[in-house]
Amino acid sequence: MRVHPFKAVELVVVGSLSYDYLSNPIYGTREAAGGAGAYVSLAAASLGIPVGIVGILSESVPTEVVTKIKNTLDCSGLKKISGVDIVFGIDYDENWHSEYYIDSSKIENELSFKDFPYLYKFAKAVHLCPMSQIERQVEIALDVQRNMDVIISATAFKPRIETQRREVLSLLQIVDLFFLNLEEALLLTSRDKSELAYEDLEQLGQGKVICVTNGENGVTILANNTRYTLPAYITRLKDPTGAGEAFAGSFIAKYLKSREPFNSALTALCVSSLVIEEWGFESLLEKNSEDIEFRLLEYHKRLNQRYGQLNV
Repeated sequence: MRVHPFKAVELVVVGSLSYDYLSNPIYGTREAAGGAGAYVSLAAASLGIPVGIVGILSESVPTEVVTKIKNTLDCSGLKKISGVDIVFGIDYDENWHSEYYIDSSKIENELSFKDFPYLYKFAKAVHLCPMSQIERQVEIALDVQRNMDVIISATAFKPRIETQRREVLSLLQIVDLFFLNLEEALLLTSRDKSELAYEDLEQLGQGKVICVTNGENGVTILANNTRYTLPAYITRLKDPTGAGEAFAGSFIAKYLKSREPFNSALTALCVSSLVIEEWGFESLLEKNSEDIEFRLLEYHKRLNQRYGQLNV
């Protein structure tokens, strides 16, 4: 999908493109272009909505990857700064728990609402990816709330919850949609059991949609005083990096059309399953809407076999 540079976008994603050093005990090590901004944006764009990105382009991202991204996203809010790299080093253990041993994202603290191109201010939704300092994420969220009539969403990030839990809770109060994984939910609520964490999040996030992903166990949705869990689309796991962000991006894209969290989550589980089959966000650049629709149909069949006929 070639994006016209002067067409108003439906979703604005605040987040950057990084260069990642990835390792896990099954498939070894790999370097790949990454970044929360890329995963969210490309996942949303894979469902056919026009997406614009506001962020920093790491200098190490290969030119051919940048070209593909510019053919998919409106990048008028993406800036490249000479000599600046955003790099993450991520180690996964045998249980796929992550440890970030490199995090050079401080340059993102220079981003602000002033970096939004004019046409981005007519979008329908704004998603805020994790930043080096949660205060900047909160500041942009408040500026968006004051200046735009949009759905605001955000993703959490384990290292930020560990050091700035109170500020993450402040962000939750501003947004309409909030995405985090179960490990992050337990940290954020200071609980050791998922049931207690869900109860706390339901109290903290009344009137909001909260999605708690949990790897092969799928996702639990807290919305409209209702809680339900959907299983993951089981597939080969090569690299879990970006799966949560891809879930968020595709969920938002579907939600903008339906305003309905259940079907949005079904679609998002299928898109995020494509991501984990390859390193980095390669699959999001290679797959198209037909690939996603095929996987969604297969997922419906699996659910119907497991639970009986679903009205989806």
